[in-house]
Amino acid sequence: MTEPDVLIVGYGWAGSMMAYDLVSRGLRVVVLERGGELPNHPSCGHFHGPQGRRPQPRTQDAARETFTLRHHEGEQALPIRRMGSFLSGAGVGGGGVLWGGLSPRYRHDSFAPTALFGEAIEQDSELEVRDWPIGYDDLSDGYSRFEDLVGVAGADGQPVEPAPTNEGPDIFRAAAESTGVTVTSLPTSEIDTAYTNRLGVTREPCDDFGTTLATPLNTIDPYSRATGLLTVITDAHVRRVVHDGRHVTGVTYIRDGVAHTATASSYVLAAWTLNNVRLLMLSNIGAETVGRGLSNHLTLGGTAFFDSRTIDSSRKTGGGWVTSDFENVGASTGFAGGAQMHSSNLELKPKPEAVVPPGTPRWGAKWKEALREYRDSMVRINITGEVVPRRTRYLDLDTVYRDAWGDPLLRLTYDWSPNERALADAMASAASGILGATGADRLHVPRELSEQYSVAAYQNSHLAGGAIMGIDPADSVVDTDLHSWDLDNLWVVGASAFPRNAAPNPTATLVALALRAAASVASVLTTESTTKEGRPK
Repeated sequence: MTEPDVLIVGYGWAGSMMAYDLVSRGLRVVVLERGGELPNHPSCGHFHGPQGRRPQPRTQDAARETFTLRHHEGEQALPIRRMGSFLSGAGVGGGGVLWGGLSPRYRHDSFAPTALFGEAIEQDSELEVRDWPIGYDDLSDGYSRFEDLVGVAGADGQPVEPAPTNEGPDIFRAAAESTGVTVTSLPTSEIDTAYTNRLGVTREPCDDFGTTLATPLNTIDPYSRATGLLTVITDAHVRRVVHDGRHVTGVTYIRDGVAHTATASSYVLAAWTLNNVRLLMLSNIGAETVGRGLSNHLTLGGTAFFDSRTIDSSRKTGGGWVTSDFENVGASTGFAGGAQMHSSNLELKPKPEAVVPPGTPRWGAKWKEALREYRDSMVRINITGEVVPRRTRYLDLDTVYRDAWGDPLLRLTYDWSPNERALADAMASAASGILGATGADRLHVPRELSEQYSVAAYQNSHLAGGAIMGIDPADSVVDTDLHSWDLDNLWVVGASAFPRNAAPNPTATLVALALRAAASVASVLTTESTTKEGRPK
């Protein structure tokens, strides 16, 4: 095979968007994906097969490759035996076939948190809050391209009209507005109508659910493959980026038990956040800066229960309502961070979570009776809150545990802090006020986080940072184009570059950054040298 122009590691949203943009410019691209080809449901085009079953495993196999967790430096880290609190995608499409479709943009002020949380930063010396080196205007075009390619529904200029909502989200909207909270249509890539993007790729609503969720497989991958310029090598476990300290000379990987080396002119790491960081560490790239600036989201919620009211949830749509009024709530309450709150139809697919009023037994006949009684008599809200970077939260290589190939696992040093507990308390108060305005008979709004961070229950897969962007190689891993400071022909693309994971879901911002990085790769490949003039080394 002729050496490609670009080699990409990972084929989720970041990797597939990079590949799409590069092949559209006439460049030859090879992708190494650790998982296999995934069956694409002919109607849904996403991970829900008939009756909501997932046809094959699509996540990282923890028996072969996992992470370790400790809550503080003095504790022995232990392997995560089951991917519970977060999921790392495996297979063509990566995490892009696992996501829920929420597609909000960051706000203008999301990129400059130090001006918002200056008081909290002064009071908490452990915080590592920093501004992004780029702003909203630098990503505006990328946001628009993402929304057009995947077909985002929403009220703020998105290409698809907002989907109708069920009664529950509408009750949330009315209650929120009655308390003075601003509510807008929830931007989502799960839509209830057929959509054809600018590439001529059409996706249809799913027969089972009446909607279609955008994934790389049903939006951009068909176009990229049809160009003949893209080669996807599946079941390729990448172990190292090989380099001479200035340039990448190849990538080593295992496939079918055999070691291979792939070469290209330029290289892109586009795996999930933790896997990007681990590969950098295993390859001795990034020195003291890699592994820092770890941010995340915590997931909260609330439920209003009605004893004698039936709430219609029959519409098969992805529609809902969201408020951004609490995105930077910490600026006025003494901590750093904020949250988004929404209520949508997404909680109903493929089946609703088992939620019952407080005081109900956790199992048995009375639990089952409560499930039946309140199945259509509740309003649910979801809250996505910031976990801001701290000096006590970071990533490094474990000194004890190794994967199936003998390489050290990535170790998370991670726990809740008073900052997150203050956010959870503030959002519980806000949620209680809104749900109380619904006229419900009972509310369930948890106010406290667990004693320690736990990986038992799923929360989200929004971990960010670890290979953050900046304008100085002394305190960042990549520049504002996600171009490695250390190696002239390497880009590290994905949420690993986020200096701050703001309150909204990160996918739209991640893709906008990937498109920015793709333009940088293409620009460098058209010059005589792969060294950017004026970039400090």
